[in-house]
Amino acid sequence: MKILDTLYSMIIERSGERMNRALGAEKKELFSKLSGVVVEIGPGAGANLQYYPRSIAYAGVEPVEALARRCEQEASRCRFVSSNILRTSVENLKSYLRPHDLQEGYADFVVCTFVLCSVQSRMDVLLSAIGALRPGGQFLFIEHVAAPRGSLPWFGQKAIKPLCRFCGRCDPTRDSESSIRLAGFKKVESRKVALRRFPLAPIIIGTAVK
Repeated sequence: MKILDTLYSMIIERSGERMNRALGAEKKELFSKLSGVVVEIGPGAGANLQYYPRSIAYAGVEPVEALARRCEQEASRCRFVSSNILRTSVENLKSYLRPHDLQEGYADFVVCTFVLCSVQSRMDVLLSAIGALRPGGQFLFIEHVAAPRGSLPWFGQKAIKPLCRFCGRCDPTRDSESSIRLAGFKKVESRKVALRRFPLAPIIIGTAVK
């Protein structure tokens, strides 16, 4: 199990570096609005942290111990006002809060990047994010989603889906944008980005307001 976790952690860390090279400008723009208390679900090794303002109080929710340790190191290097890495699954965030002296509605922002493709229940994750946000708080997301049904990229996603299961249970055919819009946010804004380096993975970037 430790060997598998180590291999998985290496894959996630390398993937985070690749996405930073491909989406660095978009991440910098999206995360420039962060302030106050920021919760990130599934931060991995902390690939996003370099784009965050140093004035935030940061909490990452990362269940894989090897990745949690790397995220702690990166958060410490960034010198946020405070930082804490919670060892729990993102689906379990809502029930995790109260026993650990965290109240619902305490976060100003929740960040989610390339997580909804691999979790067991997208809706559980999204409802946990809504529960963590204060009224008016924002959910910032970057996710790869299913290509239009019947298109050439869609057939490509279907073909590579079995292989993607070895990369953290990733499912490239998920319609995560519809899940976000159905979760209960008051307002959702998103845009699609096509990356030439990742032709089979249309990406959505956006904000949802509680």
